Amino acid sequence: MPNSRQDNTPTDINTISHMNIVATATSVRAAALTLAVAAALATGGATTAFANGHSFKTYYKFGGGNDGAGPGALAADPQGNLYGTTAAGGANGQGTIFRIAPDGSETVLYSFSSPNNTPNPGPVILDNAGNLYGATVAGGGSGRGTVYKLAPDGTETLLYSFSGGSDGGNPLGGLIVDKAGTLYGATAAGGTDGWGTVFTLTPDGTETVLYSFTGSNDGAYPFGSLIRDKAGNFYGTAGQGGINGYGTAFKLARHGTLTVLHAFGAYLSDGQTPRAGLIADQYGNFYGTTITGGVYAHGTVFELTASGSELLLYSFTGGVDGGTPVGGLWQDSTGNLYGAAPFGGAEAGGVVFKVSLYGEDTVLHSFFGGADGAEPRAALIPDGAGNLVGTTSTSFQHNPLRRNGTVFRFKP
Repeated sequence: MPNSRQDNTPTDINTISHMNIVATATSVRAAALTLAVAAALATGGATTAFANGHSFKTYYKFGGGNDGAGPGALAADPQGNLYGTTAAGGANGQGTIFRIAPDGSETVLYSFSSPNNTPNPGPVILDNAGNLYGATVAGGGSGRGTVYKLAPDGTETLLYSFSGGSDGGNPLGGLIVDKAGTLYGATAAGGTDGWGTVFTLTPDGTETVLYSFTGSNDGAYPFGSLIRDKAGNFYGTAGQGGINGYGTAFKLARHGTLTVLHAFGAYLSDGQTPRAGLIADQYGNFYGTTITGGVYAHGTVFELTASGSELLLYSFTGGVDGGTPVGGLWQDSTGNLYGAAPFGGAEAGGVVFKVSLYGEDTVLHSFFGGADGAEPRAALIPDGAGNLVGTTSTSFQHNPLRRNGTVFRFKP
Protein backbone atom coordinates (compact mmCIF):
# COMPACT_ATOMS: atom_id res chain seq x y z
CA MET A 1 0.00 0.00 0.00
CA PRO A 2 1.39 3.47 -0.81
CA ASN A 3 2.25 6.03 1.81
CA SER A 4 -0.61 8.24 2.91
CA ARG A 5 -0.76 11.55 1.10
CA GLN A 6 -1.33 13.57 4.27
CA ASP A 7 2.37 13.65 5.21
CA ASN A 8 3.70 14.42 1.73
CA THR A 9 4.20 17.91 0.31
CA PRO A 10 3.77 18.10 -3.47
CA THR A 11 6.99 19.18 -5.18
CA ASP A 12 6.00 19.45 -8.83
CA ILE A 13 3.18 20.76 -10.99
CA ASN A 14 2.07 17.26 -12.02
CA THR A 15 1.57 16.24 -8.41
CA ILE A 16 -0.26 19.48 -7.61
CA SER A 17 -2.50 19.13 -10.67
CA HIS A 18 -3.22 15.49 -9.89
CA MET A 19 -4.20 16.31 -6.31
CA ASN A 20 -6.46 19.13 -7.54
CA ILE A 21 -8.14 16.71 -9.94
CA VAL A 22 -8.63 14.19 -7.12
CA ALA A 23 -10.03 16.89 -4.84
CA THR A 24 -12.38 18.13 -7.55
CA ALA A 25 -13.56 14.61 -8.37
CA THR A 26 -14.15 13.95 -4.68
CA SER A 27 -16.23 17.14 -4.38
CA VAL A 28 -18.29 16.21 -7.44
CA ARG A 29 -18.87 12.70 -6.09
CA ALA A 30 -19.83 14.09 -2.69
CA ALA A 31 -22.44 16.33 -4.33
CA ALA A 32 -23.75 13.45 -6.44
CA LEU A 33 -23.96 11.20 -3.41
CA THR A 34 -25.79 13.86 -1.42
CA LEU A 35 -28.39 14.09 -4.19
CA ALA A 36 -28.63 10.30 -4.35
CA VAL A 37 -29.25 10.02 -0.61
CA ALA A 38 -31.85 12.77 -0.78
CA ALA A 39 -33.59 11.01 -3.68
CA ALA A 40 -33.53 7.71 -1.85
CA LEU A 41 -35.08 9.25 1.23
CA ALA A 42 -37.74 10.93 -0.89
CA THR A 43 -38.71 7.83 -2.86
CA GLY A 44 -38.11 5.18 -0.23
CA GLY A 45 -35.84 3.24 -2.61
CA ALA A 46 -32.17 2.84 -3.50
CA THR A 47 -30.54 3.09 -6.90
CA THR A 48 -29.74 -0.52 -7.74
CA ALA A 49 -29.18 -2.25 -11.09
CA PHE A 50 -29.21 -5.99 -11.66
CA ALA A 51 -26.75 -8.02 -13.72
CA ASN A 52 -27.72 -11.64 -13.11
CA GLY A 53 -26.86 -13.94 -15.99
CA HIS A 54 -23.14 -13.11 -16.06
CA SER A 55 -20.51 -15.83 -15.76
CA PHE A 56 -21.26 -16.83 -12.16
CA LYS A 57 -20.25 -20.42 -11.42
CA THR A 58 -20.17 -22.60 -8.33
CA TYR A 59 -16.51 -23.63 -8.24
CA TYR A 60 -16.66 -26.12 -5.37
CA LYS A 61 -19.45 -27.36 -3.12
CA PHE A 62 -18.45 -28.61 0.33
CA GLY A 63 -19.91 -31.93 1.37
CA GLY A 64 -19.64 -31.42 5.13
CA GLY A 65 -17.52 -34.55 5.66
CA ASN A 66 -13.76 -34.87 5.44
CA ASP A 67 -13.63 -32.01 2.92
CA GLY A 68 -14.96 -29.53 5.48
CA ALA A 69 -17.96 -27.25 5.91
CA GLY A 70 -18.49 -23.54 6.43
CA PRO A 71 -15.62 -21.92 4.51
CA GLY A 72 -14.32 -18.45 5.32
CA ALA A 73 -12.18 -16.01 3.34
CA LEU A 74 -9.76 -17.14 0.65
CA ALA A 75 -6.16 -16.48 -0.39
CA ALA A 76 -4.58 -17.24 -3.77
CA ASP A 77 -1.06 -18.12 -4.90
CA PRO A 78 0.53 -17.11 -8.25
CA GLN A 79 -0.46 -20.45 -9.78
CA GLY A 80 -4.16 -19.80 -9.15
CA ASN A 81 -4.58 -22.21 -6.24
CA LEU A 82 -7.02 -21.05 -3.57
CA TYR A 83 -6.45 -21.57 0.16
CA GLY A 84 -8.82 -21.22 3.08
CA THR A 85 -10.26 -22.74 6.21
CA THR A 86 -13.57 -24.31 7.16
CA ALA A 87 -15.16 -23.97 10.57
CA ALA A 88 -16.40 -27.56 10.65
CA GLY A 89 -15.92 -30.93 9.01
CA GLY A 90 -12.59 -32.56 8.30
CA ALA A 91 -11.24 -35.83 9.63
CA ASN A 92 -11.95 -34.77 13.23
CA GLY A 93 -15.05 -32.68 12.65
CA GLN A 94 -13.28 -29.54 13.91
CA GLY A 95 -12.53 -27.77 10.64
CA THR A 96 -9.87 -27.85 7.95
CA ILE A 97 -7.25 -25.95 6.00
CA PHE A 98 -7.85 -26.63 2.31
CA ARG A 99 -6.52 -25.93 -1.17
CA ILE A 100 -8.62 -25.76 -4.34
CA ALA A 101 -6.73 -26.17 -7.62
CA PRO A 102 -7.59 -24.20 -10.78
CA ASP A 103 -9.54 -27.22 -12.06
CA GLY A 104 -11.83 -27.06 -9.00
CA SER A 105 -10.47 -30.10 -7.16
CA GLU A 106 -10.04 -29.80 -3.39
CA THR A 107 -7.24 -31.08 -1.18
CA VAL A 108 -7.46 -31.01 2.62
CA LEU A 109 -4.05 -29.86 3.84
CA TYR A 110 -4.81 -30.14 7.56
CA SER A 111 -7.68 -31.19 9.82
CA PHE A 112 -7.97 -29.45 13.17
CA SER A 113 -8.31 -31.79 16.12
CA SER A 114 -8.87 -29.64 19.20
CA PRO A 115 -12.55 -29.46 20.24
CA ASN A 116 -12.37 -25.66 20.54
CA ASN A 117 -9.71 -24.83 17.94
CA THR A 118 -12.21 -23.12 15.64
CA PRO A 119 -10.47 -21.73 12.53
CA ASN A 120 -10.54 -18.01 11.98
CA PRO A 121 -12.99 -16.70 9.36
CA GLY A 122 -10.19 -14.41 8.21
CA PRO A 123 -7.94 -15.62 5.39
CA VAL A 124 -4.82 -17.67 5.71
CA ILE A 125 -1.73 -16.01 4.22
CA LEU A 126 1.26 -17.42 2.36
CA ASP A 127 4.94 -16.57 2.49
CA ASN A 128 7.42 -16.94 -0.36
CA ALA A 129 8.41 -20.41 0.86
CA GLY A 130 4.84 -21.73 0.60
CA ASN A 131 4.12 -21.74 4.33
CA LEU A 132 0.57 -20.86 5.40
CA TYR A 133 -0.20 -18.76 8.48
CA GLY A 134 -3.51 -18.29 10.21
CA ALA A 135 -5.29 -17.92 13.52
CA THR A 136 -7.96 -19.73 15.49
CA VAL A 137 -10.68 -17.86 17.35
CA ALA A 138 -10.53 -20.24 20.31
CA GLY A 139 -8.40 -23.15 21.45
CA GLY A 140 -4.85 -23.12 22.68
CA GLY A 141 -3.68 -23.41 26.27
CA SER A 142 -6.19 -20.88 27.62
CA GLY A 143 -8.94 -21.38 25.08
CA ARG A 144 -8.55 -17.83 23.75
CA GLY A 145 -7.12 -18.55 20.33
CA THR A 146 -3.84 -19.28 18.59
CA VAL A 147 -1.58 -18.37 15.70
CA TYR A 148 -0.29 -21.30 13.65
CA LYS A 149 1.99 -22.11 10.73
CA LEU A 150 1.38 -24.89 8.21
CA ALA A 151 4.43 -26.02 6.22
CA PRO A 152 4.11 -27.25 2.61
CA ASP A 153 4.53 -30.84 3.84
CA GLY A 154 1.45 -30.49 6.09
CA THR A 155 3.31 -30.05 9.38
CA GLU A 156 1.46 -27.67 11.70
CA THR A 157 3.34 -25.59 14.27
CA LEU A 158 1.60 -23.69 17.06
CA LEU A 159 3.38 -20.34 17.07
CA TYR A 160 1.48 -18.66 19.89
CA SER A 161 -1.39 -19.33 22.28
CA PHE A 162 -3.26 -16.27 23.59
CA SER A 163 -4.09 -16.07 27.27
CA GLY A 164 -6.97 -13.61 26.96
CA GLY A 165 -5.15 -11.25 29.33
CA SER A 166 -2.87 -8.36 28.48
CA ASP A 167 -1.52 -10.25 25.44
CA GLY A 168 -4.95 -10.30 23.80
CA GLY A 169 -7.42 -13.02 22.88
CA ASN A 170 -9.79 -14.26 20.18
CA PRO A 171 -8.14 -13.09 16.95
CA LEU A 172 -10.83 -12.74 14.28
CA GLY A 173 -9.10 -10.99 11.37
CA GLY A 174 -6.37 -12.18 9.07
CA LEU A 175 -2.62 -11.74 9.52
CA ILE A 176 0.12 -9.77 7.76
CA VAL A 177 3.62 -11.22 7.28
CA ASP A 178 6.73 -9.20 6.37
CA LYS A 179 9.91 -10.28 4.60
CA ALA A 180 11.53 -11.23 7.90
CA GLY A 181 8.67 -13.56 8.76
CA THR A 182 7.23 -11.32 11.47
CA LEU A 183 3.44 -11.54 11.76
CA TYR A 184 1.02 -8.73 12.61
CA GLY A 185 -2.64 -8.92 13.53
CA ALA A 186 -5.41 -7.88 15.90
CA THR A 187 -7.35 -9.61 18.65
CA ALA A 188 -11.00 -8.85 19.35
CA ALA A 189 -10.55 -9.19 23.11
CA GLY A 190 -7.92 -8.96 25.81
CA GLY A 191 -5.26 -6.33 26.16
CA THR A 192 -4.63 -4.04 29.13
CA ASP A 193 -8.26 -2.95 29.31
CA GLY A 194 -9.91 -5.99 27.74
CA TRP A 195 -11.11 -4.31 24.51
CA GLY A 196 -8.69 -5.89 22.04
CA THR A 197 -5.16 -5.39 20.75
CA VAL A 198 -2.88 -4.97 17.77
CA PHE A 199 0.06 -7.35 18.12
CA THR A 200 3.26 -8.50 16.46
CA LEU A 201 4.69 -12.02 16.56
CA THR A 202 8.28 -12.85 15.65
CA PRO A 203 9.21 -16.15 13.95
CA ASP A 204 10.45 -17.54 17.28
CA GLY A 205 7.00 -17.00 18.85
CA THR A 206 7.70 -13.80 20.81
CA GLU A 207 4.54 -11.68 21.00
CA THR A 208 4.49 -7.93 21.57
CA VAL A 209 1.34 -5.87 21.98
CA LEU A 210 1.65 -2.73 19.88
CA TYR A 211 -1.60 -1.22 21.13
CA SER A 212 -4.35 -2.05 23.62
CA PHE A 213 -7.75 -0.52 22.95
CA THR A 214 -9.35 1.29 25.87
CA GLY A 215 -12.97 0.95 24.77
CA SER A 216 -13.31 4.72 24.80
CA ASN A 217 -12.75 7.22 21.97
CA ASP A 218 -10.16 4.95 20.32
CA GLY A 219 -12.67 2.15 19.83
CA ALA A 220 -13.19 -1.43 20.97
CA TYR A 221 -13.17 -4.91 19.46
CA PRO A 222 -11.04 -4.76 16.29
CA PHE A 223 -12.71 -7.60 14.40
CA GLY A 224 -11.21 -7.16 10.93
CA SER A 225 -7.85 -7.56 9.28
CA LEU A 226 -5.20 -4.83 9.19
CA ILE A 227 -3.39 -3.26 6.26
CA ARG A 228 0.07 -1.69 6.44
CA ASP A 229 1.73 1.06 4.40
CA LYS A 230 5.37 1.32 3.34
CA ALA A 231 6.18 3.48 6.34
CA GLY A 232 5.02 0.76 8.71
CA ASN A 233 1.73 2.37 9.76
CA PHE A 234 -1.29 0.11 10.31
CA TYR A 235 -4.89 0.88 9.37
CA GLY A 236 -8.02 -0.90 10.53
CA THR A 237 -11.41 -0.67 12.17
CA ALA A 238 -12.84 -1.25 15.61
CA GLY A 239 -16.40 -2.56 15.78
CA GLN A 240 -17.55 -0.58 18.79
CA GLY A 241 -16.47 2.36 20.91
CA GLY A 242 -15.47 5.74 19.58
CA ILE A 243 -17.09 9.02 20.58
CA ASN A 244 -20.44 7.87 19.17
CA GLY A 245 -20.26 4.26 20.37
CA TYR A 246 -20.52 2.71 16.90
CA GLY A 247 -16.89 1.93 16.12
CA THR A 248 -13.91 3.66 14.55
CA ALA A 249 -11.49 3.60 11.63
CA PHE A 250 -7.96 4.13 12.89
CA LYS A 251 -4.31 4.60 11.97
CA LEU A 252 -1.69 3.07 14.25
CA ALA A 253 1.83 4.40 13.78
CA ARG A 254 4.64 1.87 14.00
CA HIS A 255 5.74 3.37 17.33
CA GLY A 256 2.26 2.74 18.82
CA THR A 257 0.44 6.09 18.52
CA LEU A 258 -3.18 5.62 17.46
CA THR A 259 -5.13 8.23 15.50
CA VAL A 260 -8.89 7.92 14.98
CA LEU A 261 -9.63 8.67 11.33
CA HIS A 262 -13.40 8.43 11.71
CA ALA A 263 -15.87 7.71 14.50
CA PHE A 264 -18.90 5.95 13.01
CA GLY A 265 -22.43 7.06 13.81
CA ALA A 266 -21.34 10.68 13.46
CA TYR A 267 -24.63 11.66 11.79
CA LEU A 268 -28.08 10.18 11.26
CA SER A 269 -27.34 8.17 8.09
CA ASP A 270 -23.72 7.33 8.85
CA GLY A 271 -22.65 3.71 8.94
CA GLN A 272 -22.32 1.86 12.22
CA THR A 273 -20.35 -1.17 13.43
CA PRO A 274 -17.59 -1.99 10.93
CA ARG A 275 -16.94 -5.71 10.96
CA ALA A 276 -14.29 -5.98 8.23
CA GLY A 277 -11.02 -4.11 7.77
CA LEU A 278 -10.12 -1.44 5.23
CA ILE A 279 -8.64 -1.47 1.74
CA ALA A 280 -6.67 1.43 0.22
CA ASP A 281 -6.23 2.88 -3.25
CA GLN A 282 -3.12 4.40 -4.78
CA TYR A 283 -4.09 7.89 -3.62
CA GLY A 284 -4.30 6.99 0.06
CA ASN A 285 -8.09 6.77 0.26
CA PHE A 286 -9.65 3.96 2.28
CA TYR A 287 -12.79 1.93 1.68
CA GLY A 288 -14.82 -0.38 3.88
CA THR A 289 -18.23 -1.59 5.00
CA THR A 290 -20.40 -1.37 8.08
CA ILE A 291 -22.97 -3.99 9.04
CA THR A 292 -25.55 -1.53 10.39
CA GLY A 293 -26.41 2.13 10.00
CA GLY A 294 -26.86 4.02 6.78
CA VAL A 295 -30.09 5.48 5.42
CA TYR A 296 -31.97 2.18 5.90
CA ALA A 297 -30.02 0.77 8.89
CA HIS A 298 -28.84 -2.30 6.92
CA GLY A 299 -25.20 -1.32 6.47
CA THR A 300 -23.07 0.80 4.18
CA VAL A 301 -20.12 1.08 1.83
CA PHE A 302 -17.96 4.09 2.70
CA GLU A 303 -14.85 5.97 1.59
CA LEU A 304 -12.38 7.77 3.87
CA THR A 305 -9.69 10.18 2.75
CA ALA A 306 -6.27 10.05 4.37
CA SER A 307 -7.30 12.99 6.56
CA GLY A 308 -10.44 11.17 7.72
CA SER A 309 -13.16 12.87 5.63
CA GLU A 310 -15.93 10.35 4.94
CA LEU A 311 -18.16 9.81 1.92
CA LEU A 312 -21.10 7.47 2.36
CA LEU A 313 -21.07 5.69 -1.00
CA TYR A 314 -24.03 3.36 -0.57
CA SER A 315 -26.68 2.41 2.00
CA PHE A 316 -28.16 -1.09 1.78
CA THR A 317 -31.92 -1.43 2.08
CA GLY A 318 -31.94 -5.03 3.28
CA GLY A 319 -34.16 -5.90 0.28
CA VAL A 320 -33.17 -7.03 -3.20
CA ASP A 321 -29.87 -5.14 -2.96
CA GLY A 322 -28.80 -7.11 0.11
CA GLY A 323 -27.90 -6.13 3.62
CA THR A 324 -25.38 -6.43 6.46
CA PRO A 325 -22.12 -6.65 4.46
CA VAL A 326 -19.89 -8.52 6.90
CA GLY A 327 -16.85 -8.98 4.66
CA GLY A 328 -14.45 -6.49 3.18
CA LEU A 329 -14.12 -5.07 -0.33
CA TRP A 330 -12.01 -5.49 -3.47
CA GLN A 331 -11.40 -2.61 -5.90
CA ASP A 332 -10.76 -2.78 -9.64
CA SER A 333 -8.52 -0.49 -11.69
CA THR A 334 -11.36 1.94 -12.40
CA GLY A 335 -12.32 2.30 -8.75
CA ASN A 336 -15.39 0.06 -8.63
CA LEU A 337 -15.83 -1.77 -5.33
CA TYR A 338 -16.93 -5.40 -5.11
CA GLY A 339 -18.22 -7.26 -2.11
CA ALA A 340 -20.86 -9.60 -0.73
CA ALA A 341 -23.74 -9.28 1.71
CA PRO A 342 -25.11 -12.38 3.48
CA PHE A 343 -28.72 -11.22 3.76
CA GLY A 344 -31.35 -9.86 1.42
CA GLY A 345 -31.33 -10.33 -2.33
CA ALA A 346 -34.09 -11.57 -4.61
CA GLU A 347 -34.18 -14.95 -2.85
CA ALA A 348 -33.05 -13.78 0.63
CA GLY A 349 -29.79 -15.75 0.36
CA GLY A 350 -27.51 -12.75 0.05
CA VAL A 351 -25.88 -10.99 -2.91
CA VAL A 352 -22.65 -10.18 -4.68
CA PHE A 353 -22.57 -6.45 -5.41
CA LYS A 354 -20.60 -3.74 -7.19
CA VAL A 355 -20.62 -0.11 -6.01
CA SER A 356 -19.10 2.64 -8.14
CA LEU A 357 -17.33 5.65 -6.67
CA TYR A 358 -20.48 7.61 -7.55
CA GLY A 359 -22.65 5.37 -5.41
CA GLU A 360 -24.24 3.31 -8.18
CA ASP A 361 -25.03 -0.18 -6.91
CA THR A 362 -25.27 -3.26 -9.13
CA VAL A 363 -26.38 -6.67 -7.89
CA LEU A 364 -24.16 -9.15 -9.73
CA HIS A 365 -25.71 -12.28 -8.24
CA SER A 366 -28.56 -13.08 -5.87
CA PHE A 367 -28.03 -16.35 -4.02
CA PHE A 368 -31.04 -18.65 -3.92
CA GLY A 369 -29.68 -21.23 -1.49
CA GLY A 370 -29.41 -24.06 -4.00
CA ALA A 371 -26.27 -25.18 -5.76
CA ASP A 372 -24.96 -21.62 -5.63
CA GLY A 373 -25.00 -21.53 -1.81
CA ALA A 374 -26.21 -18.81 0.53
CA GLU A 375 -24.97 -16.22 3.02
CA PRO A 376 -21.65 -15.01 1.56
CA ARG A 377 -19.71 -13.49 4.46
CA ALA A 378 -16.14 -13.17 3.17
CA ALA A 379 -14.40 -10.66 0.93
CA LEU A 380 -13.87 -11.41 -2.75
CA ILE A 381 -10.37 -11.86 -4.19
CA PRO A 382 -8.95 -12.13 -7.74
CA ASP A 383 -7.79 -15.58 -8.82
CA GLY A 384 -5.17 -14.44 -11.34
CA ALA A 385 -7.26 -15.55 -14.33
CA GLY A 386 -9.52 -12.52 -14.52
CA ASN A 387 -12.14 -13.87 -12.11
CA LEU A 388 -13.25 -12.85 -8.65
CA VAL A 389 -13.74 -15.72 -6.22
CA GLY A 390 -15.51 -15.95 -2.89
CA THR A 391 -17.32 -18.30 -0.53
CA THR A 392 -20.78 -18.84 0.86
CA SER A 393 -20.88 -19.90 4.48
CA THR A 394 -23.89 -22.13 3.95
CA SER A 395 -25.67 -23.94 1.15
CA PHE A 396 -29.26 -25.03 0.73
CA GLN A 397 -30.53 -22.29 3.04
CA HIS A 398 -33.96 -23.91 3.26
CA ASN A 399 -32.48 -27.19 4.49
CA PRO A 400 -30.55 -26.66 7.76
CA LEU A 401 -29.08 -30.17 7.52
CA ARG A 402 -27.10 -29.25 4.39
CA ARG A 403 -25.46 -25.97 5.37
CA ASN A 404 -21.95 -26.71 4.13
CA GLY A 405 -21.04 -23.81 1.86
CA THR A 406 -19.51 -23.25 -1.55
CA VAL A 407 -16.68 -21.56 -3.42
CA PHE A 408 -17.83 -19.46 -6.40
CA ARG A 409 -16.26 -17.40 -9.14
CA PHE A 410 -17.39 -14.89 -11.76
CA LYS A 411 -16.04 -12.40 -14.27
CA PRO A 412 -16.36 -8.87 -12.83
